[in-house]
Amino acid sequence: MLEQVHEGFEKLSQDNKKAEAAEVDEIGTAKKVITEALVEEAKQEAVAVMDKEVEVDAEDALVNVAKAFVERAQKVGKINKLAEEKVAEVIEVHDVAQQSNNKVENDLVEDIYVAAETGGDLDGLIEQAKLPFEVEVPSIDKTEDKLDRIVHRSGT
Repeated sequence: MLEQVHEGFEKLSQDNKKAEAAEVDEIGTAKKVITEALVEEAKQEAVAVMDKEVEVDAEDALVNVAKAFVERAQKVGKINKLAEEKVAEVIEVHDVAQQSNNKVENDLVEDIYVAAETGGDLDGLIEQAKLPFEVEVPSIDKTEDKLDRIVHRSGT
């Protein structure tokens, strides 16, 4: 039973890590798409500026091309910062979830030991835990178990 609990929480941990990685990848993909779009915008603006202004005032055209790239570079910087913040949030959420799961597992294992030693209701304990995985509770003949404890205590 304890092995089932441990395996269930181990699977939760693995699922949590996969979900975290997927979320981080999604943020990275979005950042890449937005950055590429901003670079493409800057290129298109530069081409448009060069087509219209280079013959009139080449120096002014170069300044406007530079402005287009600087503006997009600033936006890319903001996107990068936002992506870093989102990644940090995702990691924190998953770390908190993992810590919470670890505590629940440790508390449940302790409760199982106490219930087993005192003849407590293991079925009720597992049901009350509302675990997202199945745990088979072994069938225990409580009458025989109580009798064994009485005999053990009496020393006969």
